[in-house]
Amino acid sequence: MNEVVRKIVSVSDLPEKLREGLDPSRPVEIIQESTANAEYAAGGEEQAVRRQRTIEWLENVRAARGDRASPFRSMDDIVDYVRAVRDGGDISKWLGDPPISTPMR
Repeated sequence: MNEVVRKIVSVSDLPEKLREGLDPSRPVEIIQESTANAEYAAGGEEQAVRRQRTIEWLENVRAARGDRASPFRSMDDIVDYVRAVRDGGDISKWLGDPPISTPMR
């Protein structure tokens, strides 16, 4: 999102620091350019590394699960599972024989 804002103002409207060396009787054009793209480009490599780690993590999860389908069929299943974990309920309905060991508290 490269945004450029242009504005023509009188030199007398500028702050003291910016007036130096400018003719006060003439207008000046102020151009403000957004640096969002520059920040994104600088963080692009870091973002690519995070994306690659996420892809690898998903591949590991899928490999550990094998050919078994996800136990969650809908958002309601996921919500019920989270509530059971939170409240200390029975989660065997979802886990069965879990292929991935999970740490116990």
